[in-house]
Amino acid sequence: MLSAATPSFAFDTTELLGKWIHKGAKSDMIVEFTPTSMSFYPVGPDRKPLAPPQPTSVTYRLLGDTIGIDLGPGPGFIVLPHDHDTITLDIPGLFAHRLIRLRP
Repeated sequence: MLSAATPSFAFDTTELLGKWIHKGAKSDMIVEFTPTSMSFYPVGPDRKPLAPPQPTSVTYRLLGDTIGIDLGPGPGFIVLPHDHDTITLDIPGLFAHRLIRLRP
């Protein structure tokens, strides 16, 4: 789950925007954040989508050293930034995954 370590840099919700990758055991997953949505989709070794993205509407909240992602009536996510290119995406009680920023 989330580490209690405090980032030693400024990270706000706008820095979350863009594409991030989770390197999985069997396949990789892209997580894409826009100002109003987020989506997940698996990708092959060439990073081409294996399934179409299905965006979900979200809102972001700065929660001190973490960012809350609200999905509406359902459970939300917490993002813990480690540095400008590495975050942990956490659904409390279910899973936590380290994501690396994809650069164009």
